[in-house]
Amino acid sequence: MRRSRLLPGLLVLAVLGAAVGIAAQPAAADDPNVRIDDVTVSPASPTTDETVTLDVVIENLESSTSAVDVTSVNVRTSGGVETHGRIENVGSLGPGGSVTVPLSATFEEPGDRLVTVYVTVRGPNGAQESYQYPVSIEVEEPVTTADLTATTAADGDAATVTFANYGNTNASEIAMTATVDDEVVDRRYIADVAPDGNGSTDVDLSGVQSDAVTFTATYTAADAEHSVSRTVELDRPVDGEVRLTGLEVVPAGSGIRIQGDAANLGGTDAESVLVRVGEADGVTPVAPAREYFVGGIEASEFATFELTASLDGGVESVPVEISYLVDGDRVTTTQQVAVDGGAGATGGTNAAGDGAGSAGNGAGTGSGGGGPLGGLGGVAIGAIVGLAVIVAGVLVRRRRR
Repeated sequence: MRRSRLLPGLLVLAVLGAAVGIAAQPAAADDPNVRIDDVTVSPASPTTDETVTLDVVIENLESSTSAVDVTSVNVRTSGGVETHGRIENVGSLGPGGSVTVPLSATFEEPGDRLVTVYVTVRGPNGAQESYQYPVSIEVEEPVTTADLTATTAADGDAATVTFANYGNTNASEIAMTATVDDEVVDRRYIADVAPDGNGSTDVDLSGVQSDAVTFTATYTAADAEHSVSRTVELDRPVDGEVRLTGLEVVPAGSGIRIQGDAANLGGTDAESVLVRVGEADGVTPVAPAREYFVGGIEASEFATFELTASLDGGVESVPVEISYLVDGDRVTTTQQVAVDGGAGATGGTNAAGDGAGSAGNGAGTGSGGGGPLGGLGGVAIGAIVGLAVIVAGVLVRRRRR
């Protein structure tokens, strides 16, 4: 009897215990634990009519007990019905998983644009949940400003041109041209440049003879074509140029000697420098220095030389021919060297060469060399000689007696 009474009591306790266990089951198993973790806007400060990308990060938290299906993601104007971008059937997202969904939007008017991102998911029981995330986007008017800078090579045969985008919109389809006297000498292209960015290209100027070149960049920004130009002076060294300086013309035997410096006034070396007496009426190159090989002269340096020549009367200048190599090209110039004293000095030089003739002329004009009798005339000298003969005869006669 005791057993029968105890059994019903145990059954009652078992039933009560079962009831308590059922009531303790968690009810969150059917509740998706999903959230929009972040929305990134690119570019951060878009311009009107520019495509804006919103990267929506959707996360199914680790505390979730089931996977969810992301059925729709869209962005709409807050408080309105205008939809800017939509993607459907993104896929399944398990507990602890996340996915980034890109959406696109454009705005025709500048200002602070408030939009809302909506995400719809479906749980395992078929129930749908919707989540939203407000986003503020500052839309600006497009500004298209660019500039060019150029750095030329030491020899002036090349330049590096840099395109700088100072606007707030991308610059694309950038074409760079180099022109001289409206003639294109080179054309290059630069990849797209973002706002506050820059891009560079190397331009070939090896065939340019001018000292200046104009660089022009045409590009597309804010759905329109623009251009910017800059003229640059080429940092090109002056070619070697040999000139005669410090000249002196002095008598030398029966002719003259020209001596001085062959100076390189240019910015490049001059090689195989040769100076010689040029051809001219009344000018004859003579030994020992009809020509003079100077050799090489570095930029802004000089070397001495000397030449010898004979001159006819009346010659006032002597042509000196200068020949040298610059960058493999032969350059020949002629420089006139004035004879000091003009024609009179030239005549004096020739007179020194014809000593006998000059002496004859001097005696004939009474301008010969001086002595005790040098100032007497021919008659006086004859009288003196005759008188000396008479005196000598008298003395001889007296001795004979």
